[in-house]
Amino acid sequence: MAEPLFLFDGASVEAARAAHLQGDLVIAFSDGAASRLAQAGIPFSRSVDALGDDPEMPLYRAAADWTRAFGSKAVDANGQTLKDALRYRETTLWWWAELYLHHNTEAARRVRFLETASLLIEKFGPPALATHGLSMDETLLVERISASRKLGFTRGETAAAGSPVARSAMTAGLLEASKLVATAAKGAGGPDERLIPGAVVFVSHAAFWKARTLQGGREETYEHYLDALLAESKRRGLPLVTLGVGPQSTFRTRTASEKWKERLSLQRDERYVHINRFVTPKVAASALKAFGNAVSVRNRFGRAPSLRAAFSHRGAAFDDLSHEDLGRVLLHQVPWAARCLLEFEAAFRELNPRLVCLYAESSGLGRAAIEAARELKVKTLGVQHGILYPNYYSYERTAEDVALGTPIPDTTAMYGDDGVRLLEGTFRYPKGRVVATGSPRYDALFAEIRKVDREPRRTSLGVGPGDRLIVLASRYTGIRDTHKASGPAFPGLLGAVGRIDRARLSVKPHRAEPADAYAPDIAAAGLGDRVRVIADRSLPDLLPAADLLVTVESLSATEAIVAGVPVVVLRHPSNLREVVASGAAVGVPDGVDPRPAIESLLVDEGIRAAWRKSRDAFLDDVAHGVDGRALDRLLRVISTMAGLGGDAPTAR
Repeated sequence: MAEPLFLFDGASVEAARAAHLQGDLVIAFSDGAASRLAQAGIPFSRSVDALGDDPEMPLYRAAADWTRAFGSKAVDANGQTLKDALRYRETTLWWWAELYLHHNTEAARRVRFLETASLLIEKFGPPALATHGLSMDETLLVERISASRKLGFTRGETAAAGSPVARSAMTAGLLEASKLVATAAKGAGGPDERLIPGAVVFVSHAAFWKARTLQGGREETYEHYLDALLAESKRRGLPLVTLGVGPQSTFRTRTASEKWKERLSLQRDERYVHINRFVTPKVAASALKAFGNAVSVRNRFGRAPSLRAAFSHRGAAFDDLSHEDLGRVLLHQVPWAARCLLEFEAAFRELNPRLVCLYAESSGLGRAAIEAARELKVKTLGVQHGILYPNYYSYERTAEDVALGTPIPDTTAMYGDDGVRLLEGTFRYPKGRVVATGSPRYDALFAEIRKVDREPRRTSLGVGPGDRLIVLASRYTGIRDTHKASGPAFPGLLGAVGRIDRARLSVKPHRAEPADAYAPDIAAAGLGDRVRVIADRSLPDLLPAADLLVTVESLSATEAIVAGVPVVVLRHPSNLREVVASGAAVGVPDGVDPRPAIESLLVDEGIRAAWRKSRDAFLDDVAHGVDGRALDRLLRVISTMAGLGGDAPTAR
């Protein structure tokens, strides 16, 4: 007879011990719970083991399908769907609402939890479930899914509630509206010689401008993703305007005073023309009207009977738990989307561009730029700026989405054929609108690496002739629950480094995280100067000195591969699963000692030779072979689309 399941995520293991002794199968619902149970010697299984070889994919698929269906399942009293109710001008603001619903609400997390619970039930076939240490909403979801399947249920202790939500949906919406009024109150900027009509407009995220020191000590600023493209466009005399969007620093690092200073500032920024310049009282009035419309939609849908079915998964409803989720989508994200559309429209009307070129084109800002340009009959070019993977929700489309006008660039330039296949196949982009150009960033990195004298660079980092330098480049904490980070695996990596002769570890923290995030683990490892955190140098500065790169889910993996540095991916499978599958990186699953993988790539010449062969094939498919011609291809696409001459390449 099947055993009852005891779903455990508590701080104390005694309840789990008692459940095991009475014949229940204990299921650890987190890495922390698994660690505590293992240390206590209590037999258990992990919830993640019910999800298959690639645990993220079934959860992603469930959450993505649920999100996409929500816009049609949520219906008001008159039978109008939420997707239709959000019609705005020539589009529907659902294209922005879905991003927030999927990435920024508890609703999608609850779908993922219910999917996990359902797969556990299907795997073990228990007669009953019990919980201990789960959050209150998770406990309620287990109770509801048990009832829907006529299983017994016992509620145990719940985890202490986290910090209360600081603002209601209405408050969040009103705050967003106040930001807009503050920006408009400063007035639009005066004459500016950089506002060149009929130019190519490059949309740049203000937070991604950096400074670097050139030979001779002179400092210059550059755009992290558009660096080479902007510089070469200027050198060739293309008419261009750089349009800055968003805050000047990442949202995780800004103070409240910095936020308001940016909104109210009239100071000219020589790096770009910021879109705030185009926010006039007229734009603000239109955006505030859109906020009023969003309030009306919220009032119509907030208590609609259809929400019970819309906010449900696997037979368990959670509409009562997600009322504020819907409120935030409608009162925060939807008005913000309307504002972005209006701002881009104002900017493009004044600039009258030949072409709009942008990265992060599937994001909310990217979609707004594309839609505003489309309404004005201006062509758009999306440029790949990072890694893509099969569970990248903002890129995913359906045939219905495309038919309804979901914002997609007229052309999207990918690094290689791999990206073209992913967009046209997995993400259903229309055929003929995706091209492979290579990556100017990869080409520049490859050329730069070849010029660097390795030994002086290693000496500057305190690395001796016989030392083996391992570089870790990853987030310590995931940007979302759906993204993995190095934190849980970092102690194991430190342990491996400590047992590898003459190994040294340089930690390159993510620019959006504090440099001291790794400090407690480093102190606990007691490896002294064999471990350093280097926050003041870029990854391209470190790669020429490195013998190996370790990451989890970062573009640094492909940068290292371009630089000829072997890669180990911790917490595999992750969003780098395709890189590992190609043989261009070695994956180490959670709980597995990374030392053998690291040592084999450091010292085994046969392994390294096989890696080099896989690397070359990977770069041919993913980055046009890093042949040094990506910038020419991309500028040819830009020139052709802008009507400036040149022939665009086609996908191979």
